Amino acid sequence: MQYRFASAADEPIINRQLADAHLPHDDVAPHLQNFIVATQNEAIVGVVGLEVHGRVGLLRSLVVDPTVRGHGVGQSLCDRLIRHARAQGVRELYLLTLDAETYFQPLGFRRIERTSAPDTIQGTRQFQGLCPTSATLMVRDLDAAKGATA
Repeated sequence: MQYRFASAADEPIINRQLADAHLPHDDVAPHLQNFIVATQNEAIVGVVGLEVHGRVGLLRSLVVDPTVRGHGVGQSLCDRLIRHARAQGVRELYLLTLDAETYFQPLGFRRIERTSAPDTIQGTRQFQGLCPTSATLMVRDLDAAKGATA
């Protein structure tokens, strides 16, 4: 498995994979430079994205092709994204999910009330309507000084 940052040429493939997984993809383009893809034999088999909003970020668009699920691709994508987020100065990483809360809990994310989200997260297209209001909001503290681990 190879991992790299997404390129403009990857956008149609990423959008198709997100659409196939019933995940929002209308707003990928402005954040594409912060998307990481997993490739196998040069084909994209996994993707995860980051929206950077100062010291807070939004993890979004995690999808792994069913043919490679269960082999750590999703966790590796998340680990790489968290390292990238820290390098970008992100100290709190948020995400919205309909059905993956139990997946993200062991990765250090905890559920919080949507009203607790900072204004920058509440202002994202994901929060404002691309994800339904029934989506669970989760957060992970990335401040290394507080002992967060990748």
